[in-house]
Amino acid sequence: MDYQCNGTLSIKWKHLSPWGMKDIIVWKPGTYQNISKGYENRILVFRNGSIQLSTVQLYDAGCYAVTVADAEGCSKDGVIILNINEPVHEDLLFVAVFVAVLVTLSAVLMFLLWICNQSVNVCKIKRRERNANEMEETSL
Repeated sequence: MDYQCNGTLSIKWKHLSPWGMKDIIVWKPGTYQNISKGYENRILVFRNGSIQLSTVQLYDAGCYAVTVADAEGCSKDGVIILNINEPVHEDLLFVAVFVAVLVTLSAVLMFLLWICNQSVNVCKIKRRERNANEMEETSL
């Protein structure tokens, strides 16, 4: 934003998000700067009034408004919209772990079904042997 002024100007940055409006910094070139606590270690102020925000988080998304005003009361406003997209790799990791757990459970269930099937086959064989023995005894 380009602004010409007479005298000393002040620059004020604010952040508007769904959680409300917060002052970020009030700055008068060459005199002082007042940085809000939530931004103290994350903001870099340049000589022209620009700011750089580091270690950006999801809650930093929103509208950033800058107001440049001079001692006579004239001012100019500007807005920057910051969109932040959350990385998808965390969701993919959850899906991968979930699929691995499902595959493991299905393998365990298949093994248990195999054991049940083998037990049924053993019972059938024993029943046939017992029936065959009973038939032999009754025929004698």
